[in-house]
Amino acid sequence: MKKIYFILCTVFALLSCNSENEKIDESVDNNISLTVESLAFLNNGDAIEGINSVTVESSSDWQLIGKDDWCHPSVKNGKNGDVVIFTADENPDTENRIAVFSFVCGNKTSKLSVIQKQNNVITLYKDNIEVAKEGGEVFLRVSSNTEFECIIPEECKNWISVNSISKSRGVDLTVISLNISENDGFAFRKADVVLKAEDGNEAIANINQDRVLKLSSENGTYKAENAGGELSVNISTNLAYEVVIPEDAKSWITYNGSDDEITENPDDIVSTKANFTLTQGEEALRVCVVKLKAIDGSLESSFIVGQTGSQPSEKFNVPDPNFKKALSDLGYIWVDENDGTCEVTNIGFNAWELNVPNKNIESIEGIEHFKNVQRVNFQNNNIKRADFSKNKLTLSTFVYYFEGLCGNPLEYVDFGNSKVKSVKLEKSGSLNGLTGSNGESSKHLIIKGSGVDGLYIRNNADLTDINVYNCSNISEYSFDLNGCAVGKTLNLYTNGKTPYNKPANLKVIFEDKQDF
Repeated sequence: MKKIYFILCTVFALLSCNSENEKIDESVDNNISLTVESLAFLNNGDAIEGINSVTVESSSDWQLIGKDDWCHPSVKNGKNGDVVIFTADENPDTENRIAVFSFVCGNKTSKLSVIQKQNNVITLYKDNIEVAKEGGEVFLRVSSNTEFECIIPEECKNWISVNSISKSRGVDLTVISLNISENDGFAFRKADVVLKAEDGNEAIANINQDRVLKLSSENGTYKAENAGGELSVNISTNLAYEVVIPEDAKSWITYNGSDDEITENPDDIVSTKANFTLTQGEEALRVCVVKLKAIDGSLESSFIVGQTGSQPSEKFNVPDPNFKKALSDLGYIWVDENDGTCEVTNIGFNAWELNVPNKNIESIEGIEHFKNVQRVNFQNNNIKRADFSKNKLTLSTFVYYFEGLCGNPLEYVDFGNSKVKSVKLEKSGSLNGLTGSNGESSKHLIIKGSGVDGLYIRNNADLTDINVYNCSNISEYSFDLNGCAVGKTLNLYTNGKTPYNKPANLKVIFEDKQDF
């Protein structure tokens, strides 16, 4: 406001004063006028609306008085009807500037004001914006001394839109909120958002959005004949990758490279073929889990190559689809594409450990075919019946206690003659006791196992019946049922084994009850 007041006062003063060089002949009645009283230029020197001249109408010859380094008239004197053309240099300053010229004819004067706009400045605090593929709200912070518009490229308006534009009082800060939609494609998205003033000055914000990554084979499994030979696998990817074959499979499967080796991340999805050679097979079915690893570490996937054995192998069913998938992903089974039956692979036959937590498994029927599995982890599934009577379990994948069934709404567990001793099914810390991942909790539980000598089932509030009749080696000092059947009677069916520290709500029943 002070600057504007100062400029107006200056103009008024100049218009009100005569130059010392003016010579006034008051004996002659002269007159002079101009077709316009002012001219205006943009900061780059262009005349606004193309008007950069003035025509002088005078009773006699006239002269032009006034001088400025940046504004240049075409002539300094002339006669009636002459046209004076003005030009302006580029204005490098961030403020408007003004020059005043006097056209003098005898004792009469006409004033011309020439105004040039400021050098408009538009500055982005950050001009390179990286956006995750999920999209969301991003902000452009702009410093500017002029009005400007936000221009989104037409081809990008389907994924970029303006939420709001907020100007701060007292400072030259404008905040532009942009909404970026999710990128569900496999290519990067890029846009140059232009912030443009009316004089053509501009700043550009580069918006770069990440993409969905892909690195996968056409199929999840590939089966080769016992005779061996060549195998090609179609790969789709937008990542440079490497193929990794397990050390124990390198004796019979060799990676020969791809049709088109990809050493740098492509801009979009590309397809290529990975080529392998297999030696002649063995008597039994053998498999190999081949891994595809992005060179930058961003993604990893795998597929299974199976080679039929020269001798037929036993086929069986795994009814639970989630358990079947978990076993297949580990390479423990080969699933027939036609009838869904399963065969134990060389990996599954030699496996001594099975880790499948958090898989939404409801049944582990089929576990009996893995004769060499000794340790298991089925935590946080929805299993109700677990029969290990035909397995050789020792502990679990944990150090001392068997905790591999925690987090399941169990109703029946049979450890058979295995070496499992201390079983922990309590609810404490990270252990979810007898509550499955779907939130269901056990109300009745039967546990069998000749080797079980410790049983920790505390804090399962919904459990009202437990049968340990066939756990003849339980120690009373390793038997904890506290915190079960809250507000109800806890029925313990036993052949005589009871906890040393008996809960107040415990009712001991010497019976082998099976049906609840």
